[in-house]
Amino acid sequence: MIINFSDYLQTNYYKIYNNKVKEDIKIASISDLHISRLILQNKTKYLSYKLEREQPNYIFFLGDIIDSPKELKNEEKEKQTRTLIESASLIAPTIMILGNHDFVSNNKRLSTYAKRYWKELTYINNFYLLNNSYYKDNNIFIMGYKQTKNYYLNEKRKEDTILLYNQLVKKEELYKNLPTAKPKIGLFHSPEYTNNEKIIELLKDYDLLISGHYHGGCFPFGLGNIIRGNKGIISPKKTLFPNTPARGIKNLNGNTNLIVNSGITTIQDSAPKYMHPFNNLFYQEMDIITLTNDKEAFPYQITREKTYTKRKKY
Repeated sequence: MIINFSDYLQTNYYKIYNNKVKEDIKIASISDLHISRLILQNKTKYLSYKLEREQPNYIFFLGDIIDSPKELKNEEKEKQTRTLIESASLIAPTIMILGNHDFVSNNKRLSTYAKRYWKELTYINNFYLLNNSYYKDNNIFIMGYKQTKNYYLNEKRKEDTILLYNQLVKKEELYKNLPTAKPKIGLFHSPEYTNNEKIIELLKDYDLLISGHYHGGCFPFGLGNIIRGNKGIISPKKTLFPNTPARGIKNLNGNTNLIVNSGITTIQDSAPKYMHPFNNLFYQEMDIITLTNDKEAFPYQITREKTYTKRKKY
């Protein structure tokens, strides 16, 4: 029997101690769906089902929810995207940041269309698109940063963390005078910023930073569960064994933890066609993060669960 690993969702349960939490805060974190013709309705329907079962207090979409702005011109894929966001927003406040695949295009019309589309979605009740802005309530502070087109596409042909620093440092409301009595979470699509010490210094008051983009480092067959550490095999720019954390949890400076979500789709539609079948070698992954004042969780605990997404009726 041939196992199709992409028919399984691995849920990573993180329990992280935080002394600012009054009652446990449960977060569902999802990245890199890359909705396209390769992502059938059953995958997003199962995610909605899973979110309903988990009943988190907040839901995060960490970027690359679609594979290309052109997918928004496809009526079926546009509806699939909207339905997932609407169903999530009925469960809990749903926070989204944009990844490069959500808005970067060499076609200016498509880029403009995508920009308008994402803005229109903000009229969905309980849905918040954070573009260099923040969401806060009585329990939590959440910042979402949009890494720019020039950050991803430039003369260096690599993600430009110097440019990111120069842009971020001007937005003092995102890192200065943050609330002290509640947990603070920062969302960036790509975790590449963790290689820049000046950026980490700016973000030192955050309790938790969460990113995606690296597709778990492309470990097949669940090998990422066996091989310890945060390193991956290959980066989105095809760099072998990159220094950037690609998966799991890592402490950055004593106060701030980083979680890199491995994502739902590993080999996306925009990759060369001969690579598409390899997608069956990788689990889908979702993170469930609980912030707690239970000292037994110090500094953090991790458990995992795998579910077969085609077995249940939903």
